[in-house]
Amino acid sequence: MGNLRGIRGGLRGVVLGQNPTTAGPNKGPLGLNQDAGVGTAKELSYEILLENQSRHIGGWAKNIQPIDKDTLGRYGTSFAVHGNNRIRVTENGIDVTAVSRIFRVWRVWSAPLDPGSRDRTAEYRTGAHNSFVNDGSGGNTWMDIPGQQVPIAASERAPERFLTEFLVGVQDKPGFGGLQFIVVIDVTGVDYRVRMYKALYRTEEKWLEIFPMGFGFSGGDDKVTVALPPGKPAGNEDDYALEHDYGWRKFPAK
Repeated sequence: MGNLRGIRGGLRGVVLGQNPTTAGPNKGPLGLNQDAGVGTAKELSYEILLENQSRHIGGWAKNIQPIDKDTLGRYGTSFAVHGNNRIRVTENGIDVTAVSRIFRVWRVWSAPLDPGSRDRTAEYRTGAHNSFVNDGSGGNTWMDIPGQQVPIAASERAPERFLTEFLVGVQDKPGFGGLQFIVVIDVTGVDYRVRMYKALYRTEEKWLEIFPMGFGFSGGDDKVTVALPPGKPAGNEDDYALEHDYGWRKFPAK
């Protein structure tokens, strides 16, 4: 499928997430300083959730019929395979998430998967998009169910790994900085797996560098210019730190 929010872009409790703005500076697995600040007045925190959040999303997501408690639903004639996350916005210690507008863009990659070893067998190739595009910017729903639509018929599901990159901040307020993270979904004819990775926090300075032409969208796909490598992900599952693995799950027979 394209991914669930184009179902377009990504689909989108015990909280496993780390607030990256209150951690000390950290050279992450990407070999980059995660820019985590201490004592900043404006903060973004990223949380991975263990229960299905589709009922909180609205829009197209309200048409997902959950099959299990967290990662699988039925969307029309497809399965919706997804994780669950939430971002909080605080200013001077006050939660301002509900009155903040989200700025979120994504791009999607795919690669073939060995159904036996379940290892990726090639580099990522162009998926649904290899340019960053708008993913619900301007709304105030900070929960998400990033994922993929896949065929219900097992014979139509090629063994494949999907990697979705997200860049998320507060619309019109770059002073909050931004978050950069990935979600990885494996699919075979019989089972699937969802993995969520730790978000990297970008300070205002770095956030502005990532969007050298500003935060406006253009064209039919609402593309945005991003100063990250074209033609390949900025980082893959070997570069980010794994935060939660929902584990391999069997698809229903029908």
